[in-house]
Amino acid sequence: MTNALLNVSKDSKEGAFKSWRELLKFLGLSCESIQAKYPALNNLFTLLLKIVNYEDILPDNMKMLRDELTIHNTEMHDLLSSPLNSFIDLYAPYLTGFSHEECEIIKNSITEDMFVLSATKGNAVVKKAADDYRKGQVKDQLFRLWSERTGGTKSPKHWSEHYKTPILCCIDPEIYGEAKKAFAGLNSSQHSESEIKMALEFCEGADFFDVIADSDYRNKCFMEQIVGCYSKLLPDITAIRSALEDTDIAPYDWADDPRIKAKSRTWPVLNTTRGQRRCHQYHRIHADRPTEDMAKTAGSKRHGTGCKDY
Repeated sequence: MTNALLNVSKDSKEGAFKSWRELLKFLGLSCESIQAKYPALNNLFTLLLKIVNYEDILPDNMKMLRDELTIHNTEMHDLLSSPLNSFIDLYAPYLTGFSHEECEIIKNSITEDMFVLSATKGNAVVKKAADDYRKGQVKDQLFRLWSERTGGTKSPKHWSEHYKTPILCCIDPEIYGEAKKAFAGLNSSQHSESEIKMALEFCEGADFFDVIADSDYRNKCFMEQIVGCYSKLLPDITAIRSALEDTDIAPYDWADDPRIKAKSRTWPVLNTTRGQRRCHQYHRIHADRPTEDMAKTAGSKRHGTGCKDY
């Protein structure tokens, strides 16, 4: 009977039991849940659970096992030949909205030995697997959208590295807070479902992607936000970026890291001797009018950074 049901060729009790253990381990169904769903199979699966747990099977148990397998041969064949359909049937409340193929992915993602779990614990395992898959779908959608809208970059951090410009420097102040939260989620390897959904919603409604694709706009934002009042004295943006790349600070953090502001005091040496003279002259001319200078160059409106920070 076992050979016919399991499509094996075993000529001993131990061989048959081994085949049952191997099949039920990967069945993906809780024994207790099967018994609750199909009460007529209760006695049969009680015996199969004993086999899985290496409990003693007495002669009376063996007779009952043969009888139960004979009586319920059709039901067992249906259950064992289509375990995915049985999985979908048993755990339908947690699989709403998923296609047949997606349910198979969810089932195959489960590594626990479901057969020996209680119905309650098995339900929790399936629910988590379904939630993780759903979360992964939203995550994939988010990163696919980001890549499509940013020319193939993987995240805001990667975008900043690629363009050597902190992306937050290029974001309108009115959405700066939202953007920073969304970007934090995109940059992190650990995401909650709510963070992913929030980031996706933000990116779907964002209108800054075309703007930040403009190199002139990126360079303008970089000079205003990073270089500040030294921008006219240090026109070589490539040299400035190269100097910042020599630090251990990621480009994404250049706008906020205080070490970058400290390094700004050395930027005049990046320019020519003439430029250095202009820098000293600039500070000498404005030495007696600090208040006026601050009023004139008190940072861009974007994040409140500017000469006062330098």
